[in-house]
Amino acid sequence: MAIRLALHAGAWDEARRHADALAKYLGEEQPARASLVIEGARLLAEAAANPDAFAARERLSALREVAAGAGLMPLARWLGGAGLTFTPV
Repeated sequence: MAIRLALHAGAWDEARRHADALAKYLGEEQPARASLVIEGARLLAEAAANPDAFAARERLSALREVAAGAGLMPLARWLGGAGLTFTPV
């Protein structure tokens, strides 16, 4: 997935661009998992680019709980920064 590759490369603007493109492609009726990925990618990029982005970190924590509660453990780990070079929360 392009979003994940951009985040791993530290290309925060590129990750946001891919998240925006996915949101545009899916339109108004995004599947719940896609919405988590899109918002999560934007927040991960924000948290990585700005160490003082406390609101982004708090929202990531909430998204992780939503993903875990839905049984989406790989997504929950990703929202926690698994495999990234920084810890968002």
